[in-house]
Amino acid sequence: MIKLTDLLNEEETFTATSKKSGETSVFKSKDSRDAAVKAGTHSKIDDKGDDNPKKDKPNMFSKDTGYDAPDTPKDEPKSEPKDSSGGRAGNPKINKDVREKAKDLGITPQKLGKEEYERKMSIAAVEALTDSNFHSEARKLISILEDKPEWDSNPMNDPDKPKDVFSKEYDEWRKNTVFSSKFYDGDDDTDEIAHLATNQSGWEGETSVDAIAYDLKMNGSKKLAAKIQSIFEGNVSNGFKNHSLKKLM
Repeated sequence: MIKLTDLLNEEETFTATSKKSGETSVFKSKDSRDAAVKAGTHSKIDDKGDDNPKKDKPNMFSKDTGYDAPDTPKDEPKSEPKDSSGGRAGNPKINKDVREKAKDLGITPQKLGKEEYERKMSIAAVEALTDSNFHSEARKLISILEDKPEWDSNPMNDPDKPKDVFSKEYDEWRKNTVFSSKFYDGDDDTDEIAHLATNQSGWEGETSVDAIAYDLKMNGSKKLAAKIQSIFEGNVSNGFKNHSLKKLM
């Protein structure tokens, strides 16, 4: 049992009477004592000088009171959300700027509906890749989004590709390639989002699409975000993977 006479020898004390046991409890800080009083488990003792302690210090008795006194509030750790697929967190600053830009442009599921929102963000991801010169990754992403794995290959290497790009034969050939994808049909808004991401990342394709995927995650489109980020997993990218255009200029 803690005796009050023993406690008076301490440099400062924060005490309250336990309503359950009637015994005096000692707390490590005034805030902890006041929290217990407010919670109704203890009643405050009218003790002179109690409200004006010299300094805070650890107290060995605080854990024996039967009340788990709250610690001093600390800032929550700041970290980027990761979905169950283990998607990359990306660059926090670029993520934030891209998210704010999308909101400013009204590209949100609340304003467009989930389907149209996801379509526009997918287009922005493709544009970010092509703008960063990650063309093979752009084809890979489109092949995943369109569920056409054959589109992952480079159509420019097709031996049956007509040489005359202005011919009808070329137009027909193009309709059966990745170039016919709806995800190449961007607009000013999707381009603005994509170019903000690429400019801030120094034309790093992976970081750029991670920022777009971040906005998708925050809006509940985690599956689409995972698809977009998957194009860089276990993949040897083109020559610009580790050397952005900004670094080469």
